[in-house]
Amino acid sequence: AAQVKKKTDYSLLRKLSIDGTVKIGNLKVKNAKIENVHFKLIGKNGVFNLRSMTMALYQGDLSGHGRFSVQKNVPRTNVQLTLKGVQAGPLFTDVLKKDVLEGNLKANIKLTMTGDDAKQIKKTLNGNGDLLFKDGAIKGIDLAGMANNVKAAFGLAEKTEETGRTEFSELHAPFTVKQGLVNT
Repeated sequence: AAQVKKKTDYSLLRKLSIDGTVKIGNLKVKNAKIENVHFKLIGKNGVFNLRSMTMALYQGDLSGHGRFSVQKNVPRTNVQLTLKGVQAGPLFTDVLKKDVLEGNLKANIKLTMTGDDAKQIKKTLNGNGDLLFKDGAIKGIDLAGMANNVKAAFGLAEKTEETGRTEFSELHAPFTVKQGLVNT
């Protein structure tokens, strides 16, 4: 039999009043190593504002702000994040357990969502962003080597056995999200 999802009761959060500052020296989230976390949280009547959030990660900085509202029975969230100078390779290796991309990451991300479970959040996820990797490489794919192998197949160049990487000076990926579907 299908289980009926029990509705979350947000009435206690609607009664909560908070105005505080959080400072954390070192933090680990999903294996990501984060330092010097600082933010201000203000909340009243079921609306919580995250202000002046800053943190250091992977030789760069993340800043942002957001809002979480439980004034109605379904939570609404919006968040804006900016990353500057983050080393993508070590970050992806720690969080995704994959060593596929390296470079200096700069990003701007704005997202809104509604819901309190993953399925509902995915369907209501909207926003946009811009990812810019500088001076990096895509690991495991060697586009220049592939071109040389095509030439080698026709006897125009030597064959190589290297599995390599494709270096780049800039990899730019703007994106939009509409109802959970990412388009880039």
